[in-house]
Amino acid sequence: MNSEELLELPRGLKVMKSLYLLEIERFDSLLCTPPGLGDLIYLRELSIFIVGQDASHQIDQLKELNLGGSLSIGGLENVSNTEDAKKANLITKNDLTSLGLLWTDGAEKTHSTEYYEELLQGLQPHHNLEAIRINSYQGSKFPNWMSALALKNLKKVSLESCRRCEHLPPLGKLPSLTDLNLYEMDSLKYLDDERYVNGEIPFPVLTTLSISDMPNLVEFRRGNSVESIACLKEIEIIRCPKLRGLPFLPTLRGLDIEGSISATLLGSLRFLTSLTSLKLSHIPELAAFPEGFLQNNNALENLRIESLAITTLSNVLDNLSALKTLDLCRLFPAATMEHLSSLSSLTIGNCKKLKPFSGPMNQTTALRSLHLNWLPELKDLPESMQLFSALQWLCISYCEGLCSLPDWLGSLESLSALRIGQCKNLSSLSDGFKTPQSLWFLHIYGCPELEKRCKKPEGEYWPKISHIPLSL
Repeated sequence: MNSEELLELPRGLKVMKSLYLLEIERFDSLLCTPPGLGDLIYLRELSIFIVGQDASHQIDQLKELNLGGSLSIGGLENVSNTEDAKKANLITKNDLTSLGLLWTDGAEKTHSTEYYEELLQGLQPHHNLEAIRINSYQGSKFPNWMSALALKNLKKVSLESCRRCEHLPPLGKLPSLTDLNLYEMDSLKYLDDERYVNGEIPFPVLTTLSISDMPNLVEFRRGNSVESIACLKEIEIIRCPKLRGLPFLPTLRGLDIEGSISATLLGSLRFLTSLTSLKLSHIPELAAFPEGFLQNNNALENLRIESLAITTLSNVLDNLSALKTLDLCRLFPAATMEHLSSLSSLTIGNCKKLKPFSGPMNQTTALRSLHLNWLPELKDLPESMQLFSALQWLCISYCEGLCSLPDWLGSLESLSALRIGQCKNLSSLSDGFKTPQSLWFLHIYGCPELEKRCKKPEGEYWPKISHIPLSL
């Protein structure tokens, strides 16, 4: 069952004594689960249980259920007292692999910090648990069961909107943790402030990390320890303005940074020599890249730069000989791509003042896919594009200044697909225009005059494009 607007389940569910599975994939709108679920003794999988205020919706309904798989418990602000949390008997449910413990974000906080801490302590799961999500918890510390001894099989942790917590549990010592997501942890300054002895290393198998909306996070480890996170491959950092830098990350492959960041964090990117994918977006204070930026990132294959106020990419792309995909979106740099000999895909979009390909292009011979979108200053396709001998896919859209397609487009012998859309002033093909014989797909839309002239069979340009197998 999947409904974003479902408010209530049938109350008669409690008479279905043989019910084995009750799964609701999306339950954000659900106000409550029906009373009497605790009577369904054969129920083995229950995706969501929402605690209500009356006795028939209290958490003790879970006591006798031998549940497995994934379970989320919502409405935890309605648990009457901390002792009732233990009545859910989560610690005995050894077949549960994933658990969500959810308070309603923004609900009235009528209890003390200590109440929340005791309540969460009482919700201790079985040590077989592999994934846990805790949302809008209002305690200032996490329970002692969130340790390596109690959760040795835990692979995925998500802590969201736990705004009062100043310290994380010892997540760095979890031996199986591969995926960590932290969101809106307002009071947190460090991801890890544990001590490691006897050859221990922090986060021994962590491969994916996402941290977002952490206004006071300053360091990965207290004291900015040089210890590395040996297996980390992907990091997402969103709106963490005070984060000073990154630890040693010898295997990091992908990095996504969005929102305000410190200059020292940006400078630390030069040490990420294993990086193959980088995305930088919506960094309002960044007017120029620091000296030597990306000079050591010779393995970088994918680069996306979006919504930055920089005015030039001069020297930034010079050492990126392995770069295959480049996306430039919502910025105004003059980009020289002379040294990008491995570049196979290029997207330039929402750059209102950009005139692309201003510099030498004779080494950009591997380019196979080119997208030019939302470039109002583009009046003609640059003649340097004739050097793109391997180009197979060309997409041009929302380029209002473009009025005509050039004669030399037919010299692109590898071009197989051409899509032109929403270029409302593009009305003609030049007299010498000749489509490439390799072209098998042509799609023209949102160009009223050109569409009319290319219409089959009476359009004046139809003879020029009639040989194309697929024309739309």
